Amino acid sequence: MCAIRELPNPYPDVYIRGCPVPSVNPAQNTTSTTINRRGPDAVTEAVVNAVADIDGTSPLELRPLSTVIDPDALGKLVRNGEDVSVEFAYCGYNVCVSSIGKVTVRD
Repeated sequence: MCAIRELPNPYPDVYIRGCPVPSVNPAQNTTSTTINRRGPDAVTEAVVNAVADIDGTSPLELRPLSTVIDPDALGKLVRNGEDVSVEFAYCGYNVCVSSIGKVTVRD
């Protein structure tokens, strides 16, 4: 069983799991992508593009990811190599980013 702990503010809706990403309910509207490139903005771009895809909008129309989570810290998590995932709410969707580079967005 995974223990979920809330991170301190300024991101009260962010959770870290020390286990694999939970399975997704097939009844939910879901999209997944894998972070295929390296670089400081790879994770941010993957998250924003995945949310825009499921929302049917342009990534430029979404609010900045930095309003809900620190993009640098999120990128470090993916490059860390530990088996963890981070879940947070962004633009009305639940986003899960795993340390293996998988981004899952569901409503």
